[in-house]
Amino acid sequence: MISYLDRVVMLIPTSPTVLLPIIPSGPPLANAPVHANSSSSTIAATGPGGAKPKRSAASIVYPTMLLLVADAFRQRVPRTDHVKDGMKYRNVFNGPEAVDRITHIIKMTDRNLVLLFTRALDVQKFFHEVTYDHRLRDSIVELYEFRMIWERGVSTGAVAEVEEESRLPSGVFTLLVDCYGPTCSRDQLCYSIVCPWHLEQQEIDCYRPLCLQEAS
Repeated sequence: MISYLDRVVMLIPTSPTVLLPIIPSGPPLANAPVHANSSSSTIAATGPGGAKPKRSAASIVYPTMLLLVADAFRQRVPRTDHVKDGMKYRNVFNGPEAVDRITHIIKMTDRNLVLLFTRALDVQKFFHEVTYDHRLRDSIVELYEFRMIWERGVSTGAVAEVEEESRLPSGVFTLLVDCYGPTCSRDQLCYSIVCPWHLEQQEIDCYRPLCLQEAS
């Protein structure tokens, strides 16, 4: 039987310019907060000067889909035992380990942007701070663990606390979404008035006269 994750992967286009038909709600906002409900999350933000963020290399998975990044993150993040405030926590990771692993998965060069992306996973309770005090912080003293559930062993009947693997975050990180047009590229833009690359080019054209005026 094909799993839900496999079906999502099958729906993802192979061309880097073809995106899923999920339309962001409203224009991008700088440093916008994470908005999440019980099933989905959306981020809206822009880079410096309205420019789209840049990747250092090809991402491991489709980087706008929280579900795919979350699954790759669970498989790759290192989990060890740590001591905090005299308490020993098993199979946990700290803030920089989480941000570093997401950076490796989506191949983004902006650490602040990666921190926003990682918090989009945190806000859906994919993982949490061990004392439930706050959201994800890029600090080595803050420890995090995946959501746990209680399960009863089939053979022994014993109850144990294990990681919940059935539920993954869902939603789209809209800052990484490009134009939805299959033929649109940065070299040859489409004619849509809402094309993100077209809007970006308009901003550049608007700033160029100001830059030339300041230079003269």
